[in-house]
Amino acid sequence: MLHRINAFLYGTPPQNEQQTFDRVRQHFADDNSVQFETKELPFDRGHMLKLTVKGYWINVSYITEDIEQRIEQIEANVGTLTHKAIKPYCEVRTLFGPDEHANFYPYTVKMHQFLEALPNAVVYDEDKHHVISASI
Repeated sequence: MLHRINAFLYGTPPQNEQQTFDRVRQHFADDNSVQFETKELPFDRGHMLKLTVKGYWINVSYITEDIEQRIEQIEANVGTLTHKAIKPYCEVRTLFGPDEHANFYPYTVKMHQFLEALPNAVVYDEDKHHVISASI
């Protein structure tokens, strides 16, 4: 089963797509089994960083379009994400590949830790409709 976790980034200066992908690479730099591949998203929507480990994968996308619309959808489910009068500048959308036997659980945890450590971010579990953390 696929699982989606999203981080909405707030504040200035904004962290761009390349900086975000570089931070992901750096976070996993101590593990030589992790392979990285950057792919272009369809419809000229940016790029995706694909992490692969022995057949398991995690896709990380940096999305800047339709952010306000996404926030409205989420807030309809969970309420206001932040009480500050600021808006996110991007969504770091993370899709975790199927791992029915939890063979790659350490990689999932490591990516969760990465997302939760992002400064000025709200981390949201798309499938469970739950805010995991907020650091704004």
